[in-house]
Amino acid sequence: MLRIKNVQCFLIMCFVALLLQAFAGRACADCTFEVLPSAGLHINCKDDVDQMIIGTEQTDIIEFWPSAKLNYQEVNISIGSSQTMVTGINSLGADDEVINNGIIESLLAQAEAEASGISLTIDGSFDSDTTGALVSDTSVTADAVAVGIDGGSGNDEIDNQSVISTEAVAIDEATDVTVNINVAADGAVIGSDLSDASVTVNAAAKGIDGGQDVDTIDNLGNIYLSVDSVATGVAVSLDIAGTMQGNAEGSSVSDASVTAVSTTLGTEGGEGNDTIISDGAVISMATDASATAVSVGLAVSGSMEGNVAGEALSDGSATADALATGIDGGTGQDIIDNWSSIYGDVNASAKTVAVGLDVAISIDEGGDASGGALSDASVT
Repeated sequence: MLRIKNVQCFLIMCFVALLLQAFAGRACADCTFEVLPSAGLHINCKDDVDQMIIGTEQTDIIEFWPSAKLNYQEVNISIGSSQTMVTGINSLGADDEVINNGIIESLLAQAEAEASGISLTIDGSFDSDTTGALVSDTSVTADAVAVGIDGGSGNDEIDNQSVISTEAVAIDEATDVTVNINVAADGAVIGSDLSDASVTVNAAAKGIDGGQDVDTIDNLGNIYLSVDSVATGVAVSLDIAGTMQGNAEGSSVSDASVTAVSTTLGTEGGEGNDTIISDGAVISMATDASATAVSVGLAVSGSMEGNVAGEALSDGSATADALATGIDGGTGQDIIDNWSSIYGDVNASAKTVAVGLDVAISIDEGGDASGGALSDASVT
């Protein structure tokens, strides 16, 4: 009997050691960890933290003390595609309690992607249908998300008594991209672009996100959010020539569009029947989105015997979207009691400079072009 008890004790000690070891990289050594009966953690942070604080999938209690400050920055710079997501305090799953009396002073997520000097030439023919896949993909994407406090799944209680400051920056740039495509297609082209040289950025910042299930959020602190998304397509040249005997449906033959999207959200309940009480002095949001297409040259030529439907043959548009929301209950039957002042500085700028389009498409008798322009160089 004593041996069994010792084995049980040993197993518990091993479990605790593994749990703490797994958590060791999630917050600085100035936080203390205590294993709860739920197998979750009681995390106490009394000093400054320079990493994200992440709970477990069990029921956790996370306390950030008045003497503590959180500063964390993550920057990802890469070719073609870049994603960065940071969260100050993330309780993950189960029914958690988050108490923030410290200062989430600086939380930055920055993603940068670029394509420079790319040249691609494709010659070929298709005897069958082309569905859902690109012939040429030189697209550039960047996504950056920063969240102050995230409850994750479960019925969480989030009590914020102090300042939350988050920033998300996404930057994309495509320079001197040249694509030459000469394709003869006897089948249909459906659901995708033949050539994708698009530039897309998405940047988002949230103060508090309740996440899934039924959450209670009590905010007495100030929330400051800053988001900047910049998408630039410079000197992109596309030369597409070919013949199509089937239908072109659902998307552009050539996509050289530039899109920037910026979103800020002070407090979000998420899914479930949430209760949100906001009594801090201010929720302040600076939201900027900029999309620029510079010297984009598109030359599309060829003949078609079938129908063209759904979108433009050639898309060289520039689109910028900026959205700021102070409090959003999300889905479900929510209760929102707001006493905070909400300020939003929202700017969206889209422009195309020296865009050259040369579209020469002949559609044989009996064919039809419907549902979209042959060429789109719009600014939104």
